[in-house]
Amino acid sequence: MIVVSQLPLKVYRKVKVDPITECWLYGKEKKKHYPDLCINGGRIPLHRAIYEMFVGGIEDGHEVDHLCRRKNCINPVHLEPVTHLENMRRYHVLVALKTHCVRGHELAAVGWYESRSREGWLKRCCKACAADAQRRYLQSRHRHSPGRV
Repeated sequence: MIVVSQLPLKVYRKVKVDPITECWLYGKEKKKHYPDLCINGGRIPLHRAIYEMFVGGIEDGHEVDHLCRRKNCINPVHLEPVTHLENMRRYHVLVALKTHCVRGHELAAVGWYESRSREGWLKRCCKACAADAQRRYLQSRHRHSPGRV
């Protein structure tokens, strides 16, 4: 059995265990990037290093997928080496199953559209959230425009 206290002290200090999901959450969850580790002047994804440390090597052409879908989870039990194709298939299944946006709007009720993130990931976008963002943007432009009353 693998326990969190077996982690290197540098990593262990920044890990909190979620008692419900048993995720080992490293630092704060970042939306765009996975936590990484600096080794011999190079950077490698922390979850990959932890998997190799506790489970073993990863075949060429494989990457480590988070079964729990949390980027900052480093629990080796929640990690699985898969091909890039399989990792993308799993991601697209999750996108297709998404029913609510991060602000809680029901996508079927308010509508949604598909878009690609800056990194090229396919995502569902909530039309209500997009309209709110557009409204805030236009209001901020109106407030800061010279010569407007």
